Amino acid sequence: MPKRTISQAELEESGVFESDSEESEYEPTRHYDNEFQDVENQVIRYVMSRELKSQIIRREHITQLYSNRRINYDALITRVKLTLKEVYGLTLVVVPPKRGDKKNKSSHSNGKQQLMLTNCLSPEGRIVLQEIWLTDSEAGIPNNRNSGDNQYFLPKYNKTSSLGSNTDMVKTGVTLLIMSLLIISENHMSEYELVNGLKRFGLSDHPNFKNSSFNASLPDLINELVKKEYLDKEVQKDSNNVENVDYKLGRRSLVEFTPLSVFAYIKAVYGDDFDIDTEKKALTTIEKAYGISLDVVPAPALVPEQTSTQELDNHDPNPVNEQDDRDSS
Repeated sequence: MPKRTISQAELEESGVFESDSEESEYEPTRHYDNEFQDVENQVIRYVMSRELKSQIIRREHITQLYSNRRINYDALITRVKLTLKEVYGLTLVVVPPKRGDKKNKSSHSNGKQQLMLTNCLSPEGRIVLQEIWLTDSEAGIPNNRNSGDNQYFLPKYNKTSSLGSNTDMVKTGVTLLIMSLLIISENHMSEYELVNGLKRFGLSDHPNFKNSSFNASLPDLINELVKKEYLDKEVQKDSNNVENVDYKLGRRSLVEFTPLSVFAYIKAVYGDDFDIDTEKKALTTIEKAYGISLDVVPAPALVPEQTSTQELDNHDPNPVNEQDDRDSS
């Protein structure tokens, strides 16, 4: 079978291979599709491994995985993001530069953007996962697969009636709580204020007390959130050489949690105490931190309920007796 010659224009139109002045011959097409798929899988494994280590991802990290292959970066990232979204509920997003970091700002302007993996599940998808997580089922799943099935060797299992331990879910909840406290405090809290705020929710600040719910002490958890850039930590020394530690929202918080989701969470935490003043503080900080304007339904004013005029007419505290009225006339 003769080799099939494909023009470079067709290759460029496919978006898979970078442009070149020469024409390309290949046989068969499936070979290049497999090669592209192989690189895609490598990139997915790589970005996930860096995410587990809380490391930022750069373009050069990805391109070095296929340095000897003619593959278009933009087309590759598009495919990687599609697979991440459909299979893992994740996506790659551009991370804003750190505050006051001129080097990072220039890198962003030169196209050397930093990337980060974040959750991109829709609200509906989150609800489905929650229902699956909370579903109580004792039904056994038999292993009736045939020998050609990839899951043939998996045994049957039972789902227990009790919830399992998921420290990541608890950490996410505590992270949102910390974000809420920071936002209500206009995105600035000293270490003392933050720790005391968390103590009001039952979290011990003792460095040797390991909370079994998230498998860490509170100081260790805060340090982990700083390392992963959910929080920004600022350390300054006063005239007596005493360190003053302050916290702000980190850039990972800004890309992983949407402004509306943060606002909704704060509203849920405060419940009936979420008044107009609290709403104004939350909206002002969110808009400054995210650089956007939120359009939300205003919180109701917490004022005493007024009695309607009709109710006053029906419940007059000093009713006039009709007989007395006739007697006076």
